[in-house]
Amino acid sequence: MKKHKISISFAKNYEDVYEFLIEKPNISQFICQVVRDKMFENEYSSLEEKVEKILNKMIAERGITTTNILTNSLETPPLGTIDILKNEDKDLIDSLF
Repeated sequence: MKKHKISISFAKNYEDVYEFLIEKPNISQFICQVVRDKMFENEYSSLEEKVEKILNKMIAERGITTTNILTNSLETPPLGTIDILKNEDKDLIDSLF
């Protein structure tokens, strides 16, 4: 495959960036990796948003409320508000013991 080349120049206010880059053993590889990471940064945050939506949906479906997000504590509703065990669950427990 033919190599693609780009020539870049650095203005005076980016002299520190230039100095940083010339110390790298392979400047092209370093720049390509940084750009690739930046390209996929939005995809990762999108995945994070999807996971957050799924978790919020699961929390809502199970009746769990977050009382203090800073301490990561979760609180379940009082016992009388949801069915704790279904008959199938009870039968399974009875058969195990």
